Amino acid sequence: MWLDGFALAASPSSRHSINMAEPDRFTFQILPDLLGVRRFRWTVREGEQIHLRSPHSYATRREAEIEGGKAVLRFAKTWPNYK
Repeated sequence: MWLDGFALAASPSSRHSINMAEPDRFTFQILPDLLGVRRFRWTVREGEQIHLRSPHSYATRREAEIEGGKAVLRFAKTWPNYK
């Protein structure tokens, strides 16, 4: 279809033709450490349920994010029916 010299993209045959990804079952959250000034901890969650917390605090938020990401992957692999 042409409109004023511009080609318009054709609409896809079905709006639901692409598989929607499920939200991650396990997530991690980075929070300030209540006992340490400018330190951070991670928490592995399934919805609102907490499954695992960091054993110690981290000096930077980025460091906590990296370690929290690794922890959530390790934890998810040990969970039954993990895909």
